[in-house]
Amino acid sequence: MADPLVLSLSRCSDPSLVGGKASGLARLLAAGLAVPDGCCVTTCAYEQSLASLGFDPRKRWRRARGLMGEDRRQELQGCRAAIGRSDLSGVLQGVREEL
Repeated sequence: MADPLVLSLSRCSDPSLVGGKASGLARLLAAGLAVPDGCCVTTCAYEQSLASLGFDPRKRWRRARGLMGEDRRQELQGCRAAIGRSDLSGVLQGVREEL
């Protein structure tokens, strides 16, 4: 089964898949506290959107770690620009989470 791209908050138990905020909200829901309905776009969807740009975050981070000063700043600025160009709409088109 493919990794999910969107999950309802009640199913956001894995912080590596949905991040800390969504998994925290899921814990609050499980504890019976009032939390507004919602969903979460997963890290899988984010990674797919970056891959569609040809952006490999691990490779770019390794490269940035090997640089210093202005070279590192420029590499990280290029990363931010590439991430800013990512568009989740293509990855998520047609996705419907079973809520």
